[in-house]
Amino acid sequence: MAVNDLSKVFGIPSPTETLDLTPQLQTSPATGTLGLEQPSRLKRTGSRISNNLARMGGYDPMQLSNAEERKQARLAGLQELSYRLSQTAAKLSGDPARMQIAQQQEAQRIEARTSKTKEAYKPELVEYKNTTDNDIRIGNIVIPAGTKMPFNVSIPEIANSISGMPGLEEVKQQNVYTRQGSLYTTPEGDYREIITGDQRVFDGPAGRFDAGQFFAKYPESRSKTSGEEQRYIPDFKTFTGLNKELTTEERSLKKLDSYWKNITDTNVGVERLGDQISTWFKTLAGRQDLTVEELARGIAEGKLQGLIGANRIDTVGGGVMTEKDAWRIISRLGGDVDALQNPAIVGPLLQEMYQDKVDAYNEDIKGYNIGVESKKYTGYSKRSTISSEDVAAKFSLLPKGVPIGSIRNVAPNGAVYYLDPETNKKYIIED
Repeated sequence: MAVNDLSKVFGIPSPTETLDLTPQLQTSPATGTLGLEQPSRLKRTGSRISNNLARMGGYDPMQLSNAEERKQARLAGLQELSYRLSQTAAKLSGDPARMQIAQQQEAQRIEARTSKTKEAYKPELVEYKNTTDNDIRIGNIVIPAGTKMPFNVSIPEIANSISGMPGLEEVKQQNVYTRQGSLYTTPEGDYREIITGDQRVFDGPAGRFDAGQFFAKYPESRSKTSGEEQRYIPDFKTFTGLNKELTTEERSLKKLDSYWKNITDTNVGVERLGDQISTWFKTLAGRQDLTVEELARGIAEGKLQGLIGANRIDTVGGGVMTEKDAWRIISRLGGDVDALQNPAIVGPLLQEMYQDKVDAYNEDIKGYNIGVESKKYTGYSKRSTISSEDVAAKFSLLPKGVPIGSIRNVAPNGAVYYLDPETNKKYIIED
């Protein structure tokens, strides 16, 4: 805020103006002698500063009756001035962290003002009834006999006109107010209690319920205070850290998933060796017409190298990775992509590794989703957890539609089918 701005807001003379503090002589009306006049320019400047600070603090200087009230008004104005200067400094700094804090502070102030406006409010309109047999005129408004009409009694002219008017009686009405109650936690999420008069409803993830429906559906539900709710919301640094970690875990899971799909598209055993040799000869001949199996084998071989680095910490720990460590990681991933690699072995190994990552992912999601639901951080969406059933189905070698745990069998006529031991249902696979 520039000096000239301060001059306009608080009435302080700018550097270009001259503040005359020279004592002025004046004649005393009582004695007729000359005396000294106090420096009135300085007093007026101080008075303007004091009044403008009071206004900035939300007070009317003309309504302040004593020194204590004026002191309180000035302190409120200084606090408001300090807040505005800090907001301006944060915006001009260009520092994302300071700007984020400033935005959060401003959002909290807006929320505080909004919460005040949500408090029970007594309507300004008051309804009056003409109880006479004749029309009653209030200014330019005519109230027919026996009818009701609302008036805004906050306007002094209308209130004075109505006051004492014979035959005009106020209609007494019981105002019903709506307010927010406690926050109730359930397995599906939090529900907000809304109280209207003597009625209670609960609004949340599954809709709106009255008190009887809500407690019948969630008998174990309990209320929690706003302080308890805020206690579990991560701060901005923790929230962004969780988001970054979840993004890294998602990338790692996608790599394992993609590698497994390539493995299932390749041949096994001698046929895979043939695909490898065929790829060599086609490449030497300058041909690019690889089969699906040959292409899948080559891509899987390249992706394996990326998985070695991505899964180093989980397998061999930190430090410098040796060649022996690299082979340990390859064995953990089911072996090299060669003729001796069997998908029946690779699948369970990858599933176990995938499940470990999913467990950590699901745990991090809890804190992240709490931050998203708090609506403190915009631009982020909730994430969904991954179930163990989804992981098992992803790494199953069973044909699509066949339940996990089914056993492969061959009928006397040579037909292949799968038997679900839980339901004893057969799934016939047609070539």
